[in-house]
Amino acid sequence: MASALLVMPRWQEEQRQASARAETLWFHGAVGAGRASVPQWTAPLGTTLRKAVGLKRHTHVRELPGVVVRRIGIALAATMLAGGGLLTGTVPAVAAPTAVDCAVTWGSLDKTGDSVTSRRLTDVRTGQHECFDRLVFDAEGTAADSIGYTVRYVDVLHQDPSDVVVPIKGGVILEISLFSPRYDPATGQPYPPLPSVNVTGYRTFREFKVTGGSEGYTQAGLGVRARLPFRVSQTANHLVVDVAHTW
Repeated sequence: MASALLVMPRWQEEQRQASARAETLWFHGAVGAGRASVPQWTAPLGTTLRKAVGLKRHTHVRELPGVVVRRIGIALAATMLAGGGLLTGTVPAVAAPTAVDCAVTWGSLDKTGDSVTSRRLTDVRTGQHECFDRLVFDAEGTAADSIGYTVRYVDVLHQDPSDVVVPIKGGVILEISLFSPRYDPATGQPYPPLPSVNVTGYRTFREFKVTGGSEGYTQAGLGVRARLPFRVSQTANHLVVDVAHTW
């Protein structure tokens, strides 16, 4: 009896050939200490997956062995990563942050500003900036009405008008005198006190107090850590005192 010649069905032959071709889709990269092998897709980018593994048009991917499908998926994913530059170690350049120049020319000498009319104070607040700490007084009126002031460094603050020494934290004190009444001239009654401010954690400010005043003026003391440059400016109805962190 003649032995029957076993002929492999066409679809099985295509699977076998596809499996063999899939073996060539692995990456061949240098393997060194601490580095994993890196495969390299041998088919050109833009070649379809079906052509890359030699499948006929009527062969469905689900007919391939599981290992072939897995390897094809790995190779395709690696190709996409390589196309995006993720396997080459390239990192987009990031611009270095620009350093802030805190150099000032304000000086630490006395500073004064004139005004014609007295301005009642309505609020006081503070803020921290990269190059300085800021103290702001709010007053009634408009930008056309300037706020009279004298700001100067003193070693000890004497209350106006009692001349009693007022303790204020800090290495030195800025005495601030504003042309702003503490009493209502029509009734003789004191205006509501200004709110207290908390400068805990500030780089330059140590303590702020409204300490007194007389004859249409309000006196305040600002304790700072050292004798540092400062400036005084007016914006609208705000009087601003900035003290630099460094010279």
